[in-house]
Amino acid sequence: MRAGNVCTHTVAVVDGNTTVMDAARRMRGDHVGDLVVVEDRAGRLLPVGILTDRDIVVGLVARGLEGLDRLLVSDVIVRPLVTAHEDEDSMVVAKRMRDNGVRRVPVIDAKGELVGILSVDDLIGILHAELEQLAKLVGHQHQSEELLRP
Repeated sequence: MRAGNVCTHTVAVVDGNTTVMDAARRMRGDHVGDLVVVEDRAGRLLPVGILTDRDIVVGLVARGLEGLDRLLVSDVIVRPLVTAHEDEDSMVVAKRMRDNGVRRVPVIDAKGELVGILSVDDLIGILHAELEQLAKLVGHQHQSEELLRP
C-alpha cells in the first residue's frame, strides 16, 4: 500500500523560529506528540525537521537545559530528516524507519511538499487490517469445506 494512502493527512506543523516552549504548548493544545518543522517556500510547506515530545523531554528537560522559552525549534531538530514519498510502498518506508530508528516520517509529494505523516501506529493499522482479512479467509475456508464436503 502506498504511503500517501495510509498516512495521516492532517499534520501539526511549526516554523523553525518558534521557541521550544511554544512548540510544547502547541503539542499540548493539539494533543499530538510531534510537530513537523516546515519552511514556507512560495506557499509550499517543505518539511525540514520533526520535533517530538520525546526530543523535548529526554533531549532538553532531562538534561536540565534552561531557557526553553528562548531556545528555537531550529536549534534542536535533528538533520537530515527522514521522509517518505507519497507513492512509496509503506513497507519500504517501514524498513527505512526501522533502519533510522524513527517512529514517524513526513510524507512528501514529488515537489517535496508536505502531504502527511506516517507513523508506526498507521503501519500497525495496516497490518491489523491485513491480518483480519487473513483470519476471515481461514474462517471462510472452513465454512466452504463444510459445504463442499459435508
